[in-house]
Amino acid sequence: MLPDGRLWDEAKIRRLFTPENQCCSVTIRLPAEEQPDNFFWPNDPKGEFSVKSVYRLLVANRTTEVNPMQHVRWKDLWRLKVHDRFKMLFWKVMWGILPTKCKVAEHMGNRMNVEGDLLCPLCGAEPETLHHLVFLCPYSRAIWCKSPWQLDITVFRHDSVSEWVQKVIHPHQELAIPMVDQHFFQLYVANALDLLWACRNNVVHEGRQCSMSDLAAKVRRLSGEHDWAAWRKR
Repeated sequence: MLPDGRLWDEAKIRRLFTPENQCCSVTIRLPAEEQPDNFFWPNDPKGEFSVKSVYRLLVANRTTEVNPMQHVRWKDLWRLKVHDRFKMLFWKVMWGILPTKCKVAEHMGNRMNVEGDLLCPLCGAEPETLHHLVFLCPYSRAIWCKSPWQLDITVFRHDSVSEWVQKVIHPHQELAIPMVDQHFFQLYVANALDLLWACRNNVVHEGRQCSMSDLAAKVRRLSGEHDWAAWRKR
């Protein structure tokens, strides 16, 4: 700074710094009166750093191609009246990070080049993608066929899995599910995804098969138990 302390010594700045840093330095406004330096976080109105402010900054900077849901939708997901474990499962499904065979192969490249290794471990009919498990696998179709709504899940096969979860978050508006059934429907979807994935893992890692009818019955039974427990807490 110049001797009076109110202006930058631009000649000295040009001598000491690179052109890029010179521009950054001279754009810093100097206060009219001398005052001590302090830390200021520009992404918070009060200038205070917090993890929450960083999270908001990251969410705001994501493009729609990267982020499967808008920020307001994420809030709706975390507010669902289901167990936190189910919320995390929905979150993983939304981001498509469950380690299906095709997802693992995508990351391993040529190390998984045998086509048979990629087939769905439950039905063996198609390569195992998350989309196949949710919409097309006979095990998933059986779960929904036996549901109280007798839903044909293959109707949604043209949607992405993240779009399906967004419909689940607001089933009354998106799927015409009656308001009285909305919470039970969300529990049913959560249990369907959770038990379907558990059944798949039992086959892959332990070689234990499960029948479609038993799986569908278990989803319906556990969903009813969770719904009754939730009502008792009200």
